[in-house]
Amino acid sequence: NLRTDLGDAGLAVAILLSLGVAMWAVGDILAAHKGYFRMAHFHAHLEIMALALLAIEGRRTRSTLPT
Repeated sequence: NLRTDLGDAGLAVAILLSLGVAMWAVGDILAAHKGYFRMAHFHAHLEIMALALLAIEGRRTRSTLPT
């Protein structure tokens, strides 16, 4: 459930951003398409960095655990 994951405020922001992109597309579909994929490309880099951080933290945690 998205409301559980984001909370009420986060859900409201997600809805407003979605509506904003939709309204942008109504005005200029090509600019909205390009802008949306530019944001998605940036988000991909964030996901890769988050995975790298999780891998590093997991490795550090396992290496410091007593055996």
